[in-house]
Amino acid sequence: MVRVFIAIDVEDETLRDKLCELQRELVRTGSQMKLVERENLHLTLKFIGEIPPSRVDPLIEAVKRACEGFSKFKVHIAGMGAFPSVTRPRVVWVGVKEGADVLVQLARRVEEETVRAGFRKSDKPFSPHITLARVKVATTFLVDVIRKYENVDIGEMLVSEVRVKKSTLTPSGPIYETLAKIELL
Repeated sequence: MVRVFIAIDVEDETLRDKLCELQRELVRTGSQMKLVERENLHLTLKFIGEIPPSRVDPLIEAVKRACEGFSKFKVHIAGMGAFPSVTRPRVVWVGVKEGADVLVQLARRVEEETVRAGFRKSDKPFSPHITLARVKVATTFLVDVIRKYENVDIGEMLVSEVRVKKSTLTPSGPIYETLAKIELL
């Protein structure tokens, strides 16, 4: 079985620097957490989960169909928050300010085409964000830091492709591999 998801990678080094700076602030709170590695920072359009290798090509074809008609577009990364809530953080993220509407449309098309191709429907509504950390034990300082950066401005990013990614779970964290890149026009 192959564990897969559909994502937009954060490749801009300046944005990565800013996101890693925020991660260092999170670590200073003394909370127990697992940070997303610098090279793994991404925006998930849809998590597929475990599928047989024979289903990878049909998945890639569905994502290609979903991306048809989408041009390259910019998103503005800004604002820190947490799931399920700021006061009970399990996942700390930064959001998307401008361009979120296009991301929502793209995610909706990915959902439609993957479901049409026989993949399961997403169990959570799409929420455009980049995960910074998964929290095991939060301190009150963590809540303070999330509130302090709720309006943080990270910057603009050009979305020029969508990737089908493989995730191999290891004790030291996931290893991501790009299975396909779908260019936006």
